[in-house]
Amino acid sequence: MPYATLLTEEDLVDGLAELPEWARDASSIVRTVRCTSFRDAIELVDRVADAAEAAEHHPDMLIR
Repeated sequence: MPYATLLTEEDLVDGLAELPEWARDASSIVRTVRCTSFRDAIELVDRVADAAEAAEHHPDMLIR
């Protein structure tokens, strides 16, 4: 499977302007989501994993 084309600087700036909950961190875009419980966090990660799998995109996710 071929790799996706990297976004240009302009694409990143324009895209992030439309996504206020997301931010740039070096070469990544990030979002922090706070859940009320550990169980809620796991359920959120499961939903993100389903969407990511469907999109063939596998983001790094950190639960703590």
